[in-house]
Amino acid sequence: SNLLEQKFDKIMKQSVKEGIQKHIESIKKLRKNGKFANQVIPLLRLFYLKCMPQKEMVDILGMNNVTQISKVLNLKGLINRIRQITRDKVLTAIPNILGEEFGNNPKFLDSLIGPVDIYIDEKIFNEALAELNRPNVNERYSTFALYIKRYLKTRS
Repeated sequence: SNLLEQKFDKIMKQSVKEGIQKHIESIKKLRKNGKFANQVIPLLRLFYLKCMPQKEMVDILGMNNVTQISKVLNLKGLINRIRQITRDKVLTAIPNILGEEFGNNPKFLDSLIGPVDIYIDEKIFNEALAELNRPNVNERYSTFALYIKRYLKTRS
């Protein structure tokens, strides 16, 4: 339904923003690579907006090697983090969408975890992860990539 789509769109935007912020915070805590936390946004720009392979990013950002970049970028970790936030937000939103009589029933909400996982994975996250395994593309156009791009463009 349209209401659900609008709600989901809003949730995705919030989840991407929160997920990236949390990701940057977690990078700051790394012993070796914490100093590169401020490179997360530039790295995401190169990956999602310029579709640059990680090995080409090394020279541009003055980092030492691809391993360092993949640790700081940690795209799989970022996607999973955003997925977890999205899942929590969707499960929290369901009672508001369906109304009190459903929303106050913990058993009912537990029964939705599986379907919610399937829904968000089919809609967003399976494709987001699959896209990581296609390194040499000149366009990232998964729904997830579109949300990331939209976020990056608001932070110019």
